Amino acid sequence: MRRLQPPSPRTQATYVSPIVSKHRRRRRGRGVGCSCPYWSAMDIDAGRLRDKSWTAWAIMLLGALQGQSSQSKTARNRATGRENPCAAERTPGDRSRDIHSFGCFSVLDGLNVQLDPCNALVRPVQHQNRNLWESEHRIAADYPDPGSQPSLDDVAALAACICETPYASVCLIEGVTHLSSAQVGLTAAQAAQALTLCTLLRDEKTPVAVSDALHDARVRDHPLVVGEPHIRFFFGVTIRNSDDPVLAMLCVLDRTPRQLNTAQQHALQLLAAQSVTRLRFLDRLSELKKLCEESAQMTAASRHLAAIVESSDDAIIGNDLDGVVTSWNQGAERMLGFSAEEVIGSSIRRIVPPNLQDEEDRIRFAIRNGRRLNQIETLRRAKDGRLVSVSLMASPIKDVDGKIVGASKVFRDLTASHERESNAERLLRVYTALRQINQAIVRMHTRDELLQTACRVLVDVGGFALAWIGFYSPQTRLIEPVATYGNDDGRVQGIRTYDDRPEDPNPAESVLRSGANYVCNDLLADTAIMPWHVEAKRRGFRAMAAFPIRDKDIVDGTLNVYSAQPDCFGSKEISLLEQVAGDVSFGLDNLAREEHRRVAELSVKRERRFSDVMIESLPGILYFYDDRGRFLRWNRNFEIASGYSAEEIAQMHPLDFFAHADKALLEERIAEVFKGGAATVEAPLRAKDGSTTPYFFTGRRVDLDGAVYLVGMGIDVSARTEAEKARRLSEARYQTLFDCAPEGIIIADTNSVYLDANAAMCQMLGYSRDELIGLNASHIVDASEMTHVEPAINTIRAGVDYSREWLFRRKDGSRFTAEVVGTLTPDGNLMGIVRDITERKDHERKIIRLNRIRAVAAAISSAMLRTHDRDALLQEACRVAVQEGVFPFAWASVFDHEVAAARIVAMDGVDADSRNFIESLAQLTPPHEQPDTQALLTGKCVVINDLLAEQAFAALRKIMQARACRAAAVFPLFAGGRPVAALSLLARQRNFFDEEELALLNWLTKDLSYALESIDNAQRLEHLAYFDALTGLANDNLFRDRLAQYVFAAEHSAQKVCVVAIDLENFTHVNETLGREGGDELLRAVAARLQNALLKPYAIGRIGADTFVVARSGDDELIATSLQEQITEVFSVPFSVQGLEMVVYAQTGIALFPDDAHDQDTLFKRAEAARAACIFPAR
Repeated sequence: MRRLQPPSPRTQATYVSPIVSKHRRRRRGRGVGCSCPYWSAMDIDAGRLRDKSWTAWAIMLLGALQGQSSQSKTARNRATGRENPCAAERTPGDRSRDIHSFGCFSVLDGLNVQLDPCNALVRPVQHQNRNLWESEHRIAADYPDPGSQPSLDDVAALAACICETPYASVCLIEGVTHLSSAQVGLTAAQAAQALTLCTLLRDEKTPVAVSDALHDARVRDHPLVVGEPHIRFFFGVTIRNSDDPVLAMLCVLDRTPRQLNTAQQHALQLLAAQSVTRLRFLDRLSELKKLCEESAQMTAASRHLAAIVESSDDAIIGNDLDGVVTSWNQGAERMLGFSAEEVIGSSIRRIVPPNLQDEEDRIRFAIRNGRRLNQIETLRRAKDGRLVSVSLMASPIKDVDGKIVGASKVFRDLTASHERESNAERLLRVYTALRQINQAIVRMHTRDELLQTACRVLVDVGGFALAWIGFYSPQTRLIEPVATYGNDDGRVQGIRTYDDRPEDPNPAESVLRSGANYVCNDLLADTAIMPWHVEAKRRGFRAMAAFPIRDKDIVDGTLNVYSAQPDCFGSKEISLLEQVAGDVSFGLDNLAREEHRRVAELSVKRERRFSDVMIESLPGILYFYDDRGRFLRWNRNFEIASGYSAEEIAQMHPLDFFAHADKALLEERIAEVFKGGAATVEAPLRAKDGSTTPYFFTGRRVDLDGAVYLVGMGIDVSARTEAEKARRLSEARYQTLFDCAPEGIIIADTNSVYLDANAAMCQMLGYSRDELIGLNASHIVDASEMTHVEPAINTIRAGVDYSREWLFRRKDGSRFTAEVVGTLTPDGNLMGIVRDITERKDHERKIIRLNRIRAVAAAISSAMLRTHDRDALLQEACRVAVQEGVFPFAWASVFDHEVAAARIVAMDGVDADSRNFIESLAQLTPPHEQPDTQALLTGKCVVINDLLAEQAFAALRKIMQARACRAAAVFPLFAGGRPVAALSLLARQRNFFDEEELALLNWLTKDLSYALESIDNAQRLEHLAYFDALTGLANDNLFRDRLAQYVFAAEHSAQKVCVVAIDLENFTHVNETLGREGGDELLRAVAARLQNALLKPYAIGRIGADTFVVARSGDDELIATSLQEQITEVFSVPFSVQGLEMVVYAQTGIALFPDDAHDQDTLFKRAEAARAACIFPAR
């Protein structure tokens, strides 16, 4: 028989015993399957084994082969309590619920096992009937182990007995590995060789008979034939299974050639057939034994596995395809807070957050499609509402038919993992920040740069929300931030410390006082910093820590770090931040040391540089030599003055720089310095080229490091000698300038007492020099100036340049204006330079007047460009003369021919009563004596420079005095070469109108005359554009425009318009008889008579040489008749031309609107046409 092998532990295959499979019932669905990652099971049909008939049959067969009777089999059944193996000791419910696997790989002791294919979730269910398992276990235990006992030896012995051979063997060829071969008369080695012989002949037709092996080519070379025991005879019968595989061979062997009879052959074949049954039974019994052992092991393993599942920290949950929870371990209860009683039977969605419900749908879809999901990182909701970060694994659960019936899910809590990762990441960030800060300590060279970099690195690299560093200021009693970075919003202010309130300090203050760290891992829960809760919550701060910064073991600052996450300051973070604060303290101390060293080095360099600069910048020569006269140091000036190089000076003695005659004196002074400590001497220094320069030398002894030295300095005094000469020369020059200066120069002491004065000053004041010396300011300045004397003296004393115009008083009492420039003399006295500026002041006033007159001219010129009316221009000229100029009153006049006197047309003045004043001047003066009348008549300018002295204006003297008017001028204005207006101006100063003022005013009046002429010409041109130059009537263009206005008005008022065209007859004859002048006189007479005869409103115009036209509007139906009658009346009376009476005839044409035409052009044409067609003239 084939030996059955258990499946591999990692194989999920289905194995079926060949013995059982042969007799399996055709019903499916009764088998029991088991599949999990940890073990596999055989799928068998337990229906055969439930009635125990196969067990009884196996026992009977075994008893038959061993010579036991059926009674012993019955006794064995009774001993096991199973007299009737087919007895229905289980109900159908028991059969459907229990697993009976007699002869299968897994038999569970009274347990119904539920397996989770992914997580080996095993939940034992107590079996209702344990008797079956116990009886089956006793049956297997009653029989010996077939693998440990030679069970087939009796078959081999029986075969040898039947065939009467010395040798017999049952050779197991393949498949039955748990039984051993059996032999008679053969050694173990010979038995193995017999197996090879059987294997060689197993494919031969059975039975296999070899009567003489030496003559059989198949076996003659076999070791049993050629060697011991020298087999000559072989007869073998194969033992086959039902599916025809060869399991073994039963053979007999002999040393002599021979043959078996028929009875013997038949007996061997029967024995072989019985051996098949026995092999089957032994194989089945061995399998049953193994199943019992493995079932016991699996029972213990399942219980152990169930304990593992229940004690697992992971949540292991099962649910069906509808999402209903079917299993819930204690790990799920600990993780999510729900007990198994609360969850089993409810929907799995109660632990899924609302925003992840679609994720559960995707998981269910994957399970339905048989897919496994591994390590999905997601969230699940606990009973208290918090969200738990988990890693999800899900696998489908299948029934015995392979149908998916549910899902097994394992949730691993990732909270601790995330916390560890977060902590590790935070530690890495802080460590990186520490490393970068240490690098910054090496790189940075300034305190502020280091502190700001530390704060920036803690935020950008360390991941903190805010970092700032502050130091205590004893002056302000504040911890003043010097570096800030992060979520500050500019609100990190100085923190005040209170020495009198140590019981409630703020965090930074607490660190500053105690020198210990301050750590708060939950700002909102720490009552010690209650005042900061609102601000911390507003800015999103949940934790903070402060660390001391020390300066030589004294805490003078704090490092303050804020985090947006609570509980972020663990022991490792605190240790790293302590190291940050310590490194910052070290960096600051190092920077301080470096700064101190740098300052010291800089001070040394500065002092040396300063010494060098001072030595080199001294105005004279400097030298330094010892008591033996050896030069140690000197400045560059010494080399320049002496002409020797540095190498030459180093080899010379101090006396080598002087002439022989001066060496004795110099040697004496040098000895005096070394003995007494100091000496001076003046002597000429002899240069290398032999030239000498007078120098003043000073020497001083210096004791340094036990040696004596001389430090000397020489000043070139040649310039001083020259200066003294120059000073004497300068004093002589000064005295000359003082005496001969054209301006007055006066010297006084600080009390304003005069000490000296030059000739010009004496002449200016009328005093002699002797008279002036001893006087003071009160004697020579006007009394009104005395208040300015003391301020002037103080200003000059202060060294400020002084300049001012003063009013002086001469000895005779007369006054004059002078410009005074004051300065302080080297001896502390006051010196004043006085210049008489009387003439200059007169010129300045005159220039001011002239400039104002020019301003008047400019303003009037501007008005000329803007104004196109004569009267308006004259009024603007008067206004400008008063407001822009220096004239209090101005008016313009035209000549009135009716009264033969000037008539005022424009005026302006300085006050509201100006008009009355100007009009009173005209009334009080006869017309022919009025200056403006004279100017208009003569065309010449009239100038009166003293109104009060003119007898002609005696009547005006009082009014002129009241108005402070002393001078007047009238300027004629011309147009077309004749005076058309006059401009009169009054001035307050006598003799105001001199030649320069008159020249400017004449230039002004010429421009004004040109403007008047331009206005007159413009008005004349405008008149000619619309009126007939001869008659003054409207021309053709103006008449048509007026006619259009009549027609437009008539259209809107339902009136009529009548147009009459008039043509004089024989007018050419009048021109030929009387000349053009006579014709023009006639035309003017006709025009005048028409204007007088016609009733208004009307329009009349001359449109041709002898053609007139008249238009009139009205609502009278007889308007045309009335107008014709008026025109006829004009020509009914003769005209007087050049003293002659003349009867004039005229032809007329009449047209009416709207009867004859509907517009002005047509109406005008119809009237012309009617005139042309007229036969009878108007008379």
